Amino acid sequence: TGMDDNPYRTGAADSSVVDAESLSASDRPVGIVLLALVHLVSGLYIAGQRWFMLVNIYSTSPGSITMSASYKVMLFGEVLIVVVAITSAVGLFVGAKWGWWLAAFHWTWRIAREVLIPLSALILTGLSNNAETEVTLDFAEMFVPVILQSLLLLYLFKENVLEFFRFDSLSKPWAIAALFSIGFIVAFVLDGMQSIIQ
Repeated sequence: TGMDDNPYRTGAADSSVVDAESLSASDRPVGIVLLALVHLVSGLYIAGQRWFMLVNIYSTSPGSITMSASYKVMLFGEVLIVVVAITSAVGLFVGAKWGWWLAAFHWTWRIAREVLIPLSALILTGLSNNAETEVTLDFAEMFVPVILQSLLLLYLFKENVLEFFRFDSLSKPWAIAALFSIGFIVAFVLDGMQSIIQ
């Protein structure tokens, strides 16, 4: 009986080792490390940019800033982007599922913003010649970031990336539909509200 027990104990030990190795940092895709750095740098860049802008305004004319409603909405949206970007960077690096969801939401939200901002400008400015030319230029400038952001989003759905984050049975169509639904709702509420009250 003792001899029969040994193989089971050895097998259990071996399987636990394999599981531990499968989650080791050596199996982390290089692209995930780079993407985590992109999230971290972009979040810190936006935060630093807004901070220096506010400091510069206050230093040149202290007490003269009146925070309009549209500016408050814009500032809240950018603070949210910074929080999502930096938090998702940590989650991506440690291989957490919530980090993957935050990262995917980050890019669907950014794509939604790129699409909705010129659309809201088109609706609010009407169809006069000058306004139409300006909005057309916005649409032309929109495609490059949308393509880049879409490629980064698609990378998160690669099989080896999903395996690293231990998604055994993720429905890609469902996930994409859910992410874009939430992304467009958040972008519509924040950026649409800013355009309306501006």
